[in-house]
Amino acid sequence: MVILMIVFDATQTLEAVEKEKCTSLYGVPTMFISELYILDKHPYDLSSLRTGVMAGALCPRDYETCERANEYARNHDMLWYDRNLSCIYTN
Repeated sequence: MVILMIVFDATQTLEAVEKEKCTSLYGVPTMFISELYILDKHPYDLSSLRTGVMAGALCPRDYETCERANEYARNHDMLWYDRNLSCIYTN
């Protein structure tokens, strides 16, 4: 299943992952930054996620997005990588 949005909304994305039990999440780094920010304030059940891909732009190192994504992947037994494979976690 693919869930499309006309305009990206991080909260709606996380709600859809939780409700629809999505297994994969794709997006650009700014989307993941927004999602991680929301996850800091509100927990969502994202245990259905098995893989994630960050693509479309380089992952900004100053925000430590890759490190946070890797930490989330490690804690949730996910395969995770960005498009240039500069950060990857596999279990």
